[in-house]
Amino acid sequence: ETGKPVTAKAAVKEALFFDALTEEKLREILQKYGRQINMTLEAVPRLLDKKYCTLVVLENIQKIQPFQINKKGYGIQSAWITVDNIGKIAKGNL
Repeated sequence: ETGKPVTAKAAVKEALFFDALTEEKLREILQKYGRQINMTLEAVPRLLDKKYCTLVVLENIQKIQPFQINKKGYGIQSAWITVDNIGKIAKGNL
């Protein structure tokens, strides 16, 4: 959760990227992936102003000992951060 300690780790199995979204494309995405992302076709009207969609499929999800990270320079609301070494931004010892 954004603003909370890191509590899990996972591997990315697949990343799916969609652009040039139209109502038809949104319906196709939700028909194919809606159950997995807990969204129904009823969401289409509120998504019509979106330009892009990224779906990240995770595997090997594991709970870990929670730890805080320093998000300086990433923005306080960053939910995803890509780093070469988590130790560089982790507060305390890992």
